[in-house]
Amino acid sequence: MDPGSCSLLFLLEDSSSFLQPSFTFGLSFFIEIFVLFVCLLLSAFYSGAETAFFAISVSELFQLKESQVSSERLVYKLMERPKRLLATLLIAVNFINISIVVISSLLIQQIFNFNEHEILGFTIQVVALTFVIVLFCEVMPKVWATKNAISFSKMSSFAVYITDKLFRPFSSILVASSSFVDKRIVMKGYDVSADELTHAIEITSDKNTPEEEKMILKGIARFGNIDVKQIMKPRMDVVAFDKDLSFTDILPVIVENKYSRLPVFENSLDSVIGVLYIKDLLPYIDRENDSSFDWLKLLRPAYFVPESKKINDLLQEFQEKKIHLAIVIDEYGGSSGIVTLEDILEEIVGEINDEYDDEELSYSKLDDNNFVFEGKVLLNDLYRVMEIDRKLLETNSEEQADTLAGLLLELKGGIPHRNEVITYNNIRFTIESADRKKIKRVKISLPSMPEDENSESSKFNLPLILLPLLFMITLSGCDQDYIPKPRGYFRIEMPDKKYVEYNEPSCPFSFDIPSYAQVVPDPSPLAEACWVNVEFTPFKGTLYLSYKELEKNLPKLIEDSRNLSMKHISKASGIEEEVLTDPISKKYGTIFHVKGSAASALQFYLTDSTKNFVRASLYFYAPPNPDSLAPVLNFVEQDIRHLLESFRWKNLPSNQKKPATK
Repeated sequence: MDPGSCSLLFLLEDSSSFLQPSFTFGLSFFIEIFVLFVCLLLSAFYSGAETAFFAISVSELFQLKESQVSSERLVYKLMERPKRLLATLLIAVNFINISIVVISSLLIQQIFNFNEHEILGFTIQVVALTFVIVLFCEVMPKVWATKNAISFSKMSSFAVYITDKLFRPFSSILVASSSFVDKRIVMKGYDVSADELTHAIEITSDKNTPEEEKMILKGIARFGNIDVKQIMKPRMDVVAFDKDLSFTDILPVIVENKYSRLPVFENSLDSVIGVLYIKDLLPYIDRENDSSFDWLKLLRPAYFVPESKKINDLLQEFQEKKIHLAIVIDEYGGSSGIVTLEDILEEIVGEINDEYDDEELSYSKLDDNNFVFEGKVLLNDLYRVMEIDRKLLETNSEEQADTLAGLLLELKGGIPHRNEVITYNNIRFTIESADRKKIKRVKISLPSMPEDENSESSKFNLPLILLPLLFMITLSGCDQDYIPKPRGYFRIEMPDKKYVEYNEPSCPFSFDIPSYAQVVPDPSPLAEACWVNVEFTPFKGTLYLSYKELEKNLPKLIEDSRNLSMKHISKASGIEEEVLTDPISKKYGTIFHVKGSAASALQFYLTDSTKNFVRASLYFYAPPNPDSLAPVLNFVEQDIRHLLESFRWKNLPSNQKKPATK
């Protein structure tokens, strides 16, 4: 048999040998027990007081200062000298804890005899005292004091004040010693990076923290690391005037673009001579037909900044100079774009849309892993939308690209062609639209999480999830406050599925509509021939359908249809695209299913690719709540799908018409 197990067995069998033979429960024993219990209470009291006093915020301290309650004013008086207060409380706690150790050692020596097993006795004392002091004198009082800082501080203020008076000689020596050491130790500074601050925001935010607040905090964290070049409006998108234009020529441009400030140049945008403030033109608006009016005298000086300037410094300069717009120049002195105060603020608070913005959005979210972006989108915006780490798309180049198109040009080494796929760090970039000069639209696909890892994790966590869930269900069954389940919900009466043909002789198409709907001409003054509205009267919905005859403009019409659907992405949670192909009936197109609380829930376009093009958008005259509209939307979508299936072009060659149905 193992000697170690034999000795352990001997100790268990002969445990009576550990008791002192002369031990009796006398008066001194009970006095020591009482003193030990009082010391434990005092240790817990002062530990809780230490936490409570220093958990009070600055604003709460100012409120206590103005209070008429003596205990609250006493708390403020003690906190006027926080170092001395902390020293007093630490001395009191340590003095009491040492007393606990001494008294408990005396008690153990009176009761037990560990002369032959000193190591065992020492181990038992250390473990027992550590457990008691940490749990009852540290953890429990400090947890309670943290949650009730004000009330605990008020309750303990008088006792702490008396203690401060008693231990003042000792606390003064301790504070002086710490000050002497502080003066001779050089504290090493620590620079926190923007990524570390962003990570800190993530781990300190709980599920109740609004996403807007987290976005603003992250924007502030990375604010000082962003260059002007990363947020500027590029040169190709800048609206500016040539100084040789007349007053009559510039007015329509001002009305069309609705900008409040516009640069003015001589010969080219590389030679900006000033900035025109539109408000300065208001006194002369009655001279709109006077082409001889010298509007150049209203120009204000232009402010120039380099591409490498940090936006936090630029914001300060904007505030000091009281300007809102600057011309960004490159290393050669040419104009590379403009930057405005709004561009800077958007890096903190997100996109700002004023009353004149058309909500131009340069992306659409197909699902959690697939996005469609315009090539000109800034990489900073792309990181924010896709919620990915910027390091995933960093390259080895000395000068990093600022836009998605610039990144792909760098990865490819040239302009990629349409439908080309570029893969970088397991991220797929599919070129959806491009020409010989630039990349217009790109689909980005993120890698999916491996299903086996998720399944293993789910299997492992299933018991851990079910156990607390079962416990919660059991507790909820004992709750006296319950909400009865309603007997039913309001039911929407849906019309019968019957269809009639709409066939206007002057239009080159026909289709079926539900019997409860009606087709009316589009009353808009901009309406053209064969523009009609399909009114879903019972549901207060309208399908706005417009027709265009193809004149070598098919790519532009398709692009316009896509852009119009993408305008709803600001309110939508995503846009799914469904491709339609029917070679027999010469029907080609796409359905855009707009998810979420967008104004238009469904849009589509159809074409025969040679002569005809039709586009349609579905709107409801009700708040766009997807939950309440879901039954109606599903019902109307079925009717629109039937409309698409029954859609016929009437001007097709006879050999390409769809065979008649018997």
